[in-house]
Amino acid sequence: MDSERRIWEIDFLRGFAIICMIFDHIMFDFAYVFTFTEGILGHISEFAAVYMNLTARAILQNVFLVIFVGVSGISSSLSRSNYLRGFKLLAVALFLSLATYLMGEGYFIKFGILHMLAVSIILYAVLQRVNNIALVIIGILIVAVGIIIEVKGIKANSNILMPLGIHAPGFSSADYYPLLPWSGVFFIGAVTGKNLYRNKASLLPQFKGKRWHKPFAFAGRHALVIYLLHQPVIWLLLYLTALILGYDFFS
Repeated sequence: MDSERRIWEIDFLRGFAIICMIFDHIMFDFAYVFTFTEGILGHISEFAAVYMNLTARAILQNVFLVIFVGVSGISSSLSRSNYLRGFKLLAVALFLSLATYLMGEGYFIKFGILHMLAVSIILYAVLQRVNNIALVIIGILIVAVGIIIEVKGIKANSNILMPLGIHAPGFSSADYYPLLPWSGVFFIGAVTGKNLYRNKASLLPQFKGKRWHKPFAFAGRHALVIYLLHQPVIWLLLYLTALILGYDFFS
């Protein structure tokens, strides 16, 4: 969809979720990766450690994830090339897995948000002609089963069902978003898009001449690139900042 025809509120919501994710990852890096112990960066690390354990943080993280995954579903409802989009994204996700595998086990992304979105897009391409009510019911059931798996702590003897949220004890992934429940959120978003955006046009004012939403919309339009590059950029900036301020160690 070209810039003149894009639905700005979809880009805005996706961008808002991405920017919130970046802030959350910056806090994670201060709390667990760099963990400064002195000076102003030390105070930020202390704040980040407290922030990472806040109940409000966990709640908001899930809210932003629902927004991001739901909006991804809405976007797929507007696309005519979901098979192509899905397999392209899957190729990117597999490349990311390979790159993080080479970085070491602690960085290895085995089934992250890109994997989940890619498979969800492909599944939606298969199911998109299914009745909307049936697709919503499927989405709700997927979410419910995923929550049950999480709450009950259901495990398996191997990781073969890892994409579904069932894995062996001790399983770890640097980024992990299983199809159960998240593909259900995606499907519900797709049905929402099919009903709200039948004309493929914005439902809200364009705010011409006002720029407050522009950074969020820009981030939304380039969400994949930002997702792939944001952590290396954050690490580089934190490292350079530490050098400029005279830090010579990280505990």
